[in-house]
Amino acid sequence: MIAAVVAAVAGAACGTPRGPDPVPGGWRPVDAPAPQARVLGFARLGGDLLAVGSVPGADGRAPGAWLGSPGAGWRAVPLQASSGYGRQAELTLPAVSGERILALGQAFGGAHGNPRLTIWSGAASGLVEYPQPVELLGGPRAMAVTASAATSSGALLVGQWDHERGGPGASAWTSPDGREWARVDEPALQSTPDGQTSMRGAAGRGAELVAVGEVRGAGSGSPRTDPLAWSSVDGRGWRRAPLGVPEGAANTSAERIACDTAGCVAVGVTVRYDGPDGGTQRFVCWQSGPGDAWGAPVSGEPAMTGSQLPEVAGLVADGDRLLVAATANGRARLWSTDRRCGNWRELTLPEESRGIAVAVADQPPWGRGVLLATIARDASRLWWLGNA
Repeated sequence: MIAAVVAAVAGAACGTPRGPDPVPGGWRPVDAPAPQARVLGFARLGGDLLAVGSVPGADGRAPGAWLGSPGAGWRAVPLQASSGYGRQAELTLPAVSGERILALGQAFGGAHGNPRLTIWSGAASGLVEYPQPVELLGGPRAMAVTASAATSSGALLVGQWDHERGGPGASAWTSPDGREWARVDEPALQSTPDGQTSMRGAAGRGAELVAVGEVRGAGSGSPRTDPLAWSSVDGRGWRRAPLGVPEGAANTSAERIACDTAGCVAVGVTVRYDGPDGGTQRFVCWQSGPGDAWGAPVSGEPAMTGSQLPEVAGLVADGDRLLVAATANGRARLWSTDRRCGNWRELTLPEESRGIAVAVADQPPWGRGVLLATIARDASRLWWLGNA
């Protein structure tokens, strides 16, 4: 399950929501945007939060999107599906640029129960599913779509694709308007005989697009994995650059990226085989520099054993703070850290969950705090944490 981290938390809360006493960790339950809603991602649209996911439908689930906040209330965004899979989709991977909204719909069906992806775009007045050729995102060469981004110049999806040249490797899909899309078969993305590429995260940096991922070396045994970054002015032509690797690391991947007015920060996982149980794994950060340059890697706490299989699922920078949503051993976890990967602190979740969506919001009269959606099979529960 993919979850979106919308911002980090800073500042004090002016108040707290009414209701039950907080659970461990200081979280308080707040109203979901709709009965039995599953919230899979947040993004900010002007002064509102955009929440996307699904609600119960005639054929299982149906797409859902809402604007507002738990303090001021939620209003449903009108949705117009154009296909059977669109009517069953759960919306994920929201991205916003100005007034434009992008989301990816995901339903499961067909003989093999594979994900059936749909593309939705629009504005606060409504989202429309724009039908695409089946083999744009699906078909026998389909692998994964892992992240989205939007800028004033267009929209982007990234992931993996089995290219005719190079085989499985990183891929990008672009659109100038969110309606008509094309897959990019570009040498800077594709694998080579020396290594297989993979794109994990994407973000807008002004009018540019940036993405991060990895390249896994070819060969027998345990090939080394190294982090990569890409940048593009239009989503069609890409520049590829290696990211630094912490000293002594055996494998390192860059998994999510976030950009704001202070620049971009990428977060991933690095492993050092220095002990039993699969060695030691830590989070690692990179700061963007001028142009396509990136700073040296900084690895920090917490140290986890290799058997925990940590994976960064969401990230957003907010001033000097980051929230890092991750999974480890199939369980969602949430950390707060400073922008340079120091002062890590795990935030106790209100309940165990396989996935989470996180946002920061200024909520009159509550003040500033974290909005969390824990994701269960049939519905999400929303929680508020002030002064985190």
